[in-house]
Amino acid sequence: MNEFIRVDPEICSGKPTIRGTRIMVKNILGMGAGGYAVDQIVEAYPELTQEMVQAALEYAAAFIDEEHSDRTCMSCGWRSYSIRMCHWS
Repeated sequence: MNEFIRVDPEICSGKPTIRGTRIMVKNILGMGAGGYAVDQIVEAYPELTQEMVQAALEYAAAFIDEEHSDRTCMSCGWRSYSIRMCHWS
C-alpha cells in the first residue's frame, strides 16, 4: 500500500483514510464521481495534497482489481476471502 493510505480499525471503523486525517478514501472518490477535479478536492480539503488525492485514486483502482479485491488485504498483504479479516481479528 502507498504511504498516504491507512487502514486502522480504530479510525473511521477501519475504512481506508488519508494518513494523519479522518478523510476517507470514499469521500475523495465520491467527490471525483461528482465531477470535482483534483484541484477542487484539495481546495475543499486544504490538509490534502494532490499526491494524497492521487494516492486515494490509486488505492481504489488497486482495490477493485480482481486480483486483489477478494483475497488480499491492501493494508498488510494478508490473503483471505475477507478483506477485513486481518483488521478485525
